Amino acid sequence: MENTDVSEHMSNSAVTYKVKDIGEAAAQLCNAAKLLGLEKDTDFFWFVFSNENNSCNEISNRYWFGDLLINAKTFHESLRKLRDVLFAQKDGRE
Repeated sequence: MENTDVSEHMSNSAVTYKVKDIGEAAAQLCNAAKLLGLEKDTDFFWFVFSNENNSCNEISNRYWFGDLLINAKTFHESLRKLRDVLFAQKDGRE
């Protein structure tokens, strides 16, 4: 998938990085970004990461341009973790 408008998928501040794309969120986890939690928007959730060292922006760019190399098993495990967190939040369990 090619992304031509990255701003559609993310929101940044000085110390946090927000993304709604679960694939990119999994890539962030694979690269040791710390998941702080989820933030509810109108009809979707943002994945919120700590971005104190500003590495999330670089990971995002590499992910969307196809330059990010990730272990497939680690990526799959990260996707599973994010889905579990997301569905727990949707079900009101967290």
